[in-house]
Amino acid sequence: MATASSISSRYAAASAAAPYATGDSAFVLANPTPAGSMFERGQTTAALRDTFAVPTCLAMPARAVTLSPVYRAAPTWTPVF
Repeated sequence: MATASSISSRYAAASAAAPYATGDSAFVLANPTPAGSMFERGQTTAALRDTFAVPTCLAMPARAVTLSPVYRAAPTWTPVF
């Protein structure tokens, strides 16, 4: 049985808690983006269904998984009136 014992603290598992069986779907949701940043992608040791989506799903492999959100600085903008 694989376990998601290394899920980053910036991700909250939205589905059942570990341990996960091999092949189980784990739905994950990145926590709110820090001020001045924007979510860029999820970085993981397993394949995500959609790397660029804040809520996404992964199929648990037969090993532990590490999952971390990657943020980048939000672009600055000036409103045009």
